[in-house]
Amino acid sequence: MNDKSSQPEYLPWDEESDFVAQQYAVTMGRRFRTVSVTCNLVVVLGLLWIVLGVFINAPSMVIISAIAIVGSIAASLLLKTEYTLLARLLWYFTGWAAVMGSVFTMPPESYIELFFVVLLGGPFMTFSMRREKAMIVTLLGIVFGSWLMFRFLGSDYFGPPLVEVAIPTSYLTGGVLVTVFAVLVVEMMAFGELAESYSDDLLRAHQKESQANHAKSEFLAAMSHEIRTPMNGVLGMVEVLERTELTPEQRRILHTIQDSSTSLLWIIDDILDVSRIEAGKMELFEAPMRLLPLIEGATATLRPYASQMDVDLSLTVQSDLPDTLKGDAGRVRQILLNLIGNAIKFSEPLPDETAGRVRLRVEICEPGWIDFVVEDNGIGIEPEVQEAIFAPFERSAVVAKRMIKGNGLGLTIVQQLVSKMGGTVSVDSTLGEGSTFTVRLPVLEPSGPIKGPRLAGTKVVAMLPEQGRDCNWPTYVLAADCDLKWVASREEFLALARLAGRESIFVLPEETADDHLSSWCRTRIEKELPDLKVLEFKSCADMQKFSSNNRWAVVQSGPVLPSELWEALESLVGYSNKEPKEPKARPGTKGRSAALNKTGGRILVAEDNEINRAVIESQLALLGCTVTMTRDGAECLSAWQNGQFDMVLADCQMPVMDGFELTRAIRQIETEQGLRHTPIVAVTANALEGEIGKCLAEGMDAFVSKPVTIAGLEAVIRQQLPASVVSAETRRWAAAQRS
Repeated sequence: MNDKSSQPEYLPWDEESDFVAQQYAVTMGRRFRTVSVTCNLVVVLGLLWIVLGVFINAPSMVIISAIAIVGSIAASLLLKTEYTLLARLLWYFTGWAAVMGSVFTMPPESYIELFFVVLLGGPFMTFSMRREKAMIVTLLGIVFGSWLMFRFLGSDYFGPPLVEVAIPTSYLTGGVLVTVFAVLVVEMMAFGELAESYSDDLLRAHQKESQANHAKSEFLAAMSHEIRTPMNGVLGMVEVLERTELTPEQRRILHTIQDSSTSLLWIIDDILDVSRIEAGKMELFEAPMRLLPLIEGATATLRPYASQMDVDLSLTVQSDLPDTLKGDAGRVRQILLNLIGNAIKFSEPLPDETAGRVRLRVEICEPGWIDFVVEDNGIGIEPEVQEAIFAPFERSAVVAKRMIKGNGLGLTIVQQLVSKMGGTVSVDSTLGEGSTFTVRLPVLEPSGPIKGPRLAGTKVVAMLPEQGRDCNWPTYVLAADCDLKWVASREEFLALARLAGRESIFVLPEETADDHLSSWCRTRIEKELPDLKVLEFKSCADMQKFSSNNRWAVVQSGPVLPSELWEALESLVGYSNKEPKEPKARPGTKGRSAALNKTGGRILVAEDNEINRAVIESQLALLGCTVTMTRDGAECLSAWQNGQFDMVLADCQMPVMDGFELTRAIRQIETEQGLRHTPIVAVTANALEGEIGKCLAEGMDAFVSKPVTIAGLEAVIRQQLPASVVSAETRRWAAAQRS
């Protein structure tokens, strides 16, 4: 029999990968070794039976044993060639022939039927259950059929047993039992060896996977560091340039550079998060968190993006939500940013489409659970893709057609984070009509409800909104105990305004391209009612042109944030009872560089990268600091010993002496000489979560991650030099960091 036709056993299917073929070859190699060991056992046992046959003068016993020995030797030799299937079949059928010869030549009282038992383990030991199941079933069928045939024909079908009178039956019984016991022991050992070898393979594969994940995490951290270092130069200088006098076109180009750079950093952060999740290193830092600032912070971050994409973004917050609850605020904010950002991206209208709409609802529908619901009227998701979109890099065919950009990792991160928080995430979508993503998280240790102002007795007058237009701000007005009155026309609006008392506030809606009602009312009010208290909603783009004053509050829409509306109402209510205040300058308006609060302070900086030195020197100069730049830790230590500085900013990775070594040296000198504690702030591009713990453990006081922003620097300087007054810009940055 030529066994070349059986070669596909090493590659059962042509489409199998090389890895699968290799794995099969290794598995079968182990089976061949067990067959070889069993062949050796059969040879030894056969020789013992030959000796017994010669001793009792039983030629049939000698012949049967010789057949088993010759078959086993031949099979063992063939296993070393390419005819492995022939070897295994030859070994098995010679064993079968020896058993059949034995049961018809030896007396049944010797338990000779037990030889059929040893044949049962052979197919499982020599053939693969996954790839050669048909062969195993066939051989088992032959064994079972042979046993039935023996039972049906009887032991005396070919005449009386040949060795019946030669020796006592008890001697034969002992030999049969010893043979069966020996073969079964070897078969069990073979099965045990196969199982342990598979277990060892799994353990080695797990170790390799762990090493690979660790190497991947280290690589991604290094990659993040290398990318963040030049990005610090890009974003830092863009921020410095933004505070200079620019033409509208130059400012537009600058914002494009800034948005693209920020998007690149988000991609890097997403890749790092997926890597941490796969490696099982994603940890949650649960602590009491204020719910409303977290929701508002995430929504406000995406306001400019929604405006740029021509998408109407709205927010609805249930008024009786808990003020604080326990959780990881940073991760919840990340979930909201991913879901809202995706909704905005996939709701961007084409020229012939209706305007995009995205709505975030935060509510408690069931006790103990809080729902974050993100609805959009975007492109929708095919039903067959809805389950797969939470897998990495999975995209809908509609997404591919519209060429919407994205790295395909956001929803994967959302699902993993929500699952780790003990919650659920679901999607309900209709192709071409939009999608609704619902994140349900457990409410842990709530306290509340949300704390809003109490403005009882304040009357708020507003015109009815257009039909079908989202209008969520009345809920916040009612939550502040105000009385809300709707009017149907501008004539009625102005008539009430002429009769209004000092406790009334009149609301002007956001102006649209088709409706100039607000402009008309504003002109009439400024001309006829200069003392009327007005609250006006403006879009993101229009906010740059208007600012609030004592009697006219401007609140940004798209969406309206509860805290901003409440602050505006409070300022208008307070105007009637207090001395007039100077108008507040809005951050982001023209000339804000001149209004930037100066932090001051003598700052010593250690940074080896030339571009980053220029960036941080320019940023600190805008903050009014006196800056001394050094190129490495050793030069910084020398400058610190010879000068007087309020703070040290040190890069963590530098030649000669890194930031950690510098910190240890400074702390040692301070201890030995009894010097005052100098605040040391780590500046690093390492984005791994454990980096901040390492910095604090080494004796540093704070941590700033690259790319460094002016607001971030101002915040950390004011934190370490608390005598200064914290600016509004710093407060917003600090609130975002806490979230």
